[in-house]
Amino acid sequence: MASEAPPIETPRPPQSEETYDFRRLIGAAILTLACSGLAGGIAGGVEAGVTPTGIELGPHQATAQFTPSDSRFRIDLGPLGSADRPSNWEMGGVKIVVKEIPVPANQTALGNAGATASQYEQLLADPNHIEKAAIHTVATRIEHNSIEGAALFGAAGLGLYGLTVRQRHRKQQTHASALQTISELENLTEEQRNTLLGGINTTPRSWSRLCGGVMVASMLLLTACGDSSTQHTKAPDQTADHILDGTPLQGFRLHGALLELLVDEGGGRLKDFIRTNNTYYDQVAANFNHTFTEKFQETPLAHDNLVYVLSISDNHCNIGMDRVHGAIAKAFRVAGVIDSGDMTMSGTRAEEECVSSEADALTAPGRKLLLAAGNHDSPTIEDLATKHGFSVLSLGTTTDLAGLKVMGTSDPNQSQVGVKIHPRGIETVTDVAGALARAARIQHPDILVAHEPEMIQPALDEGDAPFGIAGHTHTFVPPQETNQYTGSFMMIEGTSGGAKKDTLTIGPLQQTAVETVVVFDKTTKQAVGYYLIQTQPDQTVTISDFRPIDPTPVSPRTPGAD
Repeated sequence: MASEAPPIETPRPPQSEETYDFRRLIGAAILTLACSGLAGGIAGGVEAGVTPTGIELGPHQATAQFTPSDSRFRIDLGPLGSADRPSNWEMGGVKIVVKEIPVPANQTALGNAGATASQYEQLLADPNHIEKAAIHTVATRIEHNSIEGAALFGAAGLGLYGLTVRQRHRKQQTHASALQTISELENLTEEQRNTLLGGINTTPRSWSRLCGGVMVASMLLLTACGDSSTQHTKAPDQTADHILDGTPLQGFRLHGALLELLVDEGGGRLKDFIRTNNTYYDQVAANFNHTFTEKFQETPLAHDNLVYVLSISDNHCNIGMDRVHGAIAKAFRVAGVIDSGDMTMSGTRAEEECVSSEADALTAPGRKLLLAAGNHDSPTIEDLATKHGFSVLSLGTTTDLAGLKVMGTSDPNQSQVGVKIHPRGIETVTDVAGALARAARIQHPDILVAHEPEMIQPALDEGDAPFGIAGHTHTFVPPQETNQYTGSFMMIEGTSGGAKKDTLTIGPLQQTAVETVVVFDKTTKQAVGYYLIQTQPDQTVTISDFRPIDPTPVSPRTPGAD
């Protein structure tokens, strides 16, 4: 039987061959970029996950680290010991190592010991927000490192592939003339010519196979890591001591004799402190309601054509006073609340409780919550405030509050416990004050808000806003006229948390807490008066009579007069 003749391959036209090689070149380049980017992304993510990441927990400096092989949330307090419980992160666990608290420059470590103990109590009083802060920090770093690793490895892989192709192209050019001569020899068969000319290939197959192998291996590694991180069996809650029941540390297991001793000795005090603190501020709120009822039962407040606005500032995480602020807002039926800053102490994500507590107490249907962040706040706090319903005031835009146009901005300075106030970036208070004055000249707000008085002074002096609210000084200054020709006034709010400067507001009031209800005319948009509410450390609450805000009459100037 005669053997079948091999099929005759139809040679590609020169143009078709070039197009085919170009497509193979592009395909290999895309494959290289994908596999090297995937490998880099995984490498960057793994590096970010297992490497400790700096995190701020109120006054504490700490590091957070992902623990894929351990599904527990651990707080390492160094020589004191550690505490852990099952983690709320489905990907695994997280470990926090707490460092020493910075000691203010004007104090010794011994002299600061009492404050340090209180700050550790604050740290252990809210472990859930601490875990959320750690998970957010670690997850954000993993995301950023994965993107950076993918970009870096992808660029490197593509560059290496380009060098490989270029090197092969040079070799092809070196042998091109020889191959052309060989191909023209008449005594060579077609099979010999194809064998010799087949070496000219612009797509290195071995490189493509390598990239494909890397991609498959990376995917398998990613799947394995995902399986290992989601198949954790959470350990049952174990408590070192029954004294933790009913406290924020319920469910934790303690390690270390010093920490166990601290909790054994202080656990009861912690529960007593929480109970006493709640009782203290419940009584303050009750005292306010009683005072308000007595004051206005015969002459109720008038609301026709008037807008009532509650002004608070420098609460410094005194969540006890939040219920009092809520009672004031409800009694006066305020249309909005303006917080002129320093809602927190260090501006860290672990202080979310400070933000959510204030928001929960003040939120009501139709009521606007506004914030001009202070030097103890931060962009993180601004994000959390937005999450919990605040409108964060920003430069160049106005926010409507019951028909009033409100403009404000964040403080360019930054402060933390044990760290002196310093610029957050390149802008100074003077820079922001000038920018705010220029923006007010264009927008003409009815109310101008900033944390530091110097930030709104120029705009008020120029008459570009009729009323301004600031804080920062912890001392109340009633509305004072800054420009008698335009009738502009500035009010400096006191500390609504009763806080002494640069100290935590844990427990009862440290000094008089101050809030102000400012009354505006809906038609003229002018502030016509205010009520001053003051709470003393002995829980006494006073509400002032209505204090009118009257511009100084200005006589018309005589032509030619100085």
